[in-house]
Amino acid sequence: MKPDFEKILKEPQVLLLVIILIGSITLVVFRGIDTGLDISGGVRVVMAPNATTDAETLERARNVINQRINRIALKDVTTRVVSDVLTGHSYIIIDFAGVNRTEAERYLETEGKFEGQIRNQTIFTKTKRVFTDAQRSGTSQVDENVFRFWFAVEVHFEEARKFANATCNCTRDPTGESLEPACNLVLKVDDEIKSDLRIASGLACKSVTEARIEGSASSREEALSEMRYLQAVLSTGALPTKLSIVDINDVSPKLGSDFKQKSVLSGIVALLSVACILYIRYRDPYMIGAILFTSTSEIFLILGMASLIHWQIDLAAIAGIIAAVGTGVDNQVIITDTMMREDVDTKRVYGWRARIKRAFFIIFAAASTTICAMVPLTFVGLGAVKGFAITTILGVLAGVLISRPAFIRILENSV
Repeated sequence: MKPDFEKILKEPQVLLLVIILIGSITLVVFRGIDTGLDISGGVRVVMAPNATTDAETLERARNVINQRINRIALKDVTTRVVSDVLTGHSYIIIDFAGVNRTEAERYLETEGKFEGQIRNQTIFTKTKRVFTDAQRSGTSQVDENVFRFWFAVEVHFEEARKFANATCNCTRDPTGESLEPACNLVLKVDDEIKSDLRIASGLACKSVTEARIEGSASSREEALSEMRYLQAVLSTGALPTKLSIVDINDVSPKLGSDFKQKSVLSGIVALLSVACILYIRYRDPYMIGAILFTSTSEIFLILGMASLIHWQIDLAAIAGIIAAVGTGVDNQVIITDTMMREDVDTKRVYGWRARIKRAFFIIFAAASTTICAMVPLTFVGLGAVKGFAITTILGVLAGVLISRPAFIRILENSV
């Protein structure tokens, strides 16, 4: 091969590959890649509804969980609904990066049901607004190891009228400043009492729209954490359906770090092995360079797409990348052999265009078969299988639509 680099770089297909490749590398370098728990470490929680639930309700539950987590300001948390077509069951999978099992369970086990009761009669059932400003929320030290927190919540006016009706029948305590203890406003979250508030006598028979949640902890950090957690729960409201944790798995960050290093090393060894085999086959360094360039570019194309759409790269996705790149090398060998040799059976020498058509027919047939095999796996609902299938499809499409046409133009201008 004697490549004409000037002509090669003027080919539209090669220019397209170079431009997209530069864009992909830029995305990977500056935007980064979202890595799954297999690589970054953390906790994966699988939750299932306690009763039969439709897809819309389960999606609303996922949104509530997602909003709570965002309000708590946790990073690198993903939530998704998956369905197992084999069993018909649906699940919500939550991946926490950098969070331990105890914290993950705490964030997810709260249903978020809010109640305000007077004399065991429910007055408030949901909040209109949860205040987080310094005037209506905060912490203070009560004792050496006791820190108190509080924040105000606003309720709907319709429920405030229930408060007025409930307090009209209450009598004052002996001091006259508050209503009798039996008329205390008890605020609960998931049936757990969070505040037991005395009601000022001046509020009797009035529509009160604001109440105060209180609590305590052994340190200021714990008090702040509990306050923010309750604020997030009450802000997002109760889950539309009860959920239970059916599986929870820890992944060590050290394992993920070791895996990244070994993956890079394995990739380099694989490229060198492929280069050796190609050299034995073709004895042409330019040919080998063209194949390795397009194969390596496919890896960056896949990673660039993953960065753009925030698709997590985990073990299954890496397996999909390997499968796609392996298919790519195989296809390039087919293209090279088809374009460089005579037809043995008919003893005819095909023109370039005829050879290109033959090569692309084989490649498109192989790509179509791979994609058709992968598409059903995307609907199975199993996270690992779905990740493998989607990454493989992305890799095959990137190869067929971008890198293979560029490779053919490189060959055309190198012979």
